[in-house]
Amino acid sequence: MPMLAVLLFFVVGIVAHSYFVLPQWLLWLLLALLIVVVWRVQQAAVAYLYAAVLVAVCGYMVCELRDAESRIPDRTPIEMVVSVEGRVRSADSLMRADGRVEAWSDGSAWHSASERIGVVAKRCSLSQGMRMRLYGAIYHYTRPDDRFERFMRSRGYVGRLYMDGVALLDDASYEVEELRSYAMRNIRRVVLDTAAHSTVEAMVVGERGAMPTSLAKAYSHTGMTHILAVSGLHLGIVALLLMTLLQPLVLLRNGHRWRNVVAVVAMWLFVVVSGASASVVRAAVMFSILMLASGTVRNYNSLNALAATLFVMLVYRSSMLYDISFQLSATAVFGIVVWAVPLMQHIRLRGRLLRWLVTSMVVGIVATLWVMPIVSYTFGIVSFVGVVITPIVVVIAYPVIAFGLLAVVLPAPLNMPFIAAAEWCASWQNSIVEGGEMLPYAYMEYRMEEGAIVVYYIVFVIITVAVWSSKRDNRITLRKTDEYL
Repeated sequence: MPMLAVLLFFVVGIVAHSYFVLPQWLLWLLLALLIVVVWRVQQAAVAYLYAAVLVAVCGYMVCELRDAESRIPDRTPIEMVVSVEGRVRSADSLMRADGRVEAWSDGSAWHSASERIGVVAKRCSLSQGMRMRLYGAIYHYTRPDDRFERFMRSRGYVGRLYMDGVALLDDASYEVEELRSYAMRNIRRVVLDTAAHSTVEAMVVGERGAMPTSLAKAYSHTGMTHILAVSGLHLGIVALLLMTLLQPLVLLRNGHRWRNVVAVVAMWLFVVVSGASASVVRAAVMFSILMLASGTVRNYNSLNALAATLFVMLVYRSSMLYDISFQLSATAVFGIVVWAVPLMQHIRLRGRLLRWLVTSMVVGIVATLWVMPIVSYTFGIVSFVGVVITPIVVVIAYPVIAFGLLAVVLPAPLNMPFIAAAEWCASWQNSIVEGGEMLPYAYMEYRMEEGAIVVYYIVFVIITVAVWSSKRDNRITLRKTDEYL
């Protein structure tokens, strides 16, 4: 698993960029020297040490050469839609929170965006998950010699928004002329249950603006927010549907390869429709690698593929390392690969339906356990009921996404029955989540400290090493008959 080692040292370089300032001429000189040294001593064991330092330097240089860029005008009052992410912090009569600009208007049209900003308020309140449409200005981080601004840019923040003095608008909706906008218009042609429909929109097209506040809090308190955010789970469901629908293609000459090409193209269309978040892009890249391995009849090492995917994403945008969706997605998938996969290899079950149900439950529980510290640190909540209801909610998510996608693809009025079916399944899902929130000791407000998080994951690493020491092979063999796809 060489890519895992490369990824770890690359991350070390990204983190070092936030704390140490080195001139570019020194970086280029160091890079050249390390390349020469590694080339000269490539047969010696010490070459691995130099190679590790070389990869870390590359991680540092990627951050140095690719600062956060923004298309949003600097210090210019514009109309925009902003959402508040993570917990809200209060200090010195100021409220601070992480925010994200979802879209902005230049006066003639709306433009999609996903740019991180710092939100500061003094006379107005902020709350986690708050979504607002406003008229204000973003003050960009542009001073290269300011350590704080350098620190913020390295984490993907493009600027700061001062809430005092901005004009809040009542309607938080906006219209962007693109494929995702078409999908939202198509799925909104019929709304039978507002709350259930908002859940379908969140899980299929990544739009959570219409979700009632009380329902959003229920998902947060039960640890089910990841079900709403389009991620690898949703892409896995889409992949399963695509591979089932395209199964007849394997009867043709080289049909399995054509099936893989069509599935990859359709998968990336779903990525665009759902908003192209870090988690779903990561999953799409992994799926593409899987299809490439299947088409060439090679072995697919899941952990190595995950590390390679994360490495490519960080090379493209190093600030993703500090994005909460990236952290949750990467941690959850890593836990699934190193825990759920070996566990399911030891469980012998008859019948595809039974194995699918058990696999969904195991994956849901493992993912919840692995991301629990990150959720606690970021959102200040530890959910106990989430471990119990996650398997049920994950199973219900399959028909919600399946019917929702059919409602998006099919034109009206053919999509009406599928909208109704998706809303019916989503209403059951909402009822389970809201019922779980009402249970005693369902959750508690607690922010895990950094030391406790380190101890938590050290324990998990020890368990992982113990499990893998008994079974080292984590490869998935892909056969031409596509027996396991």
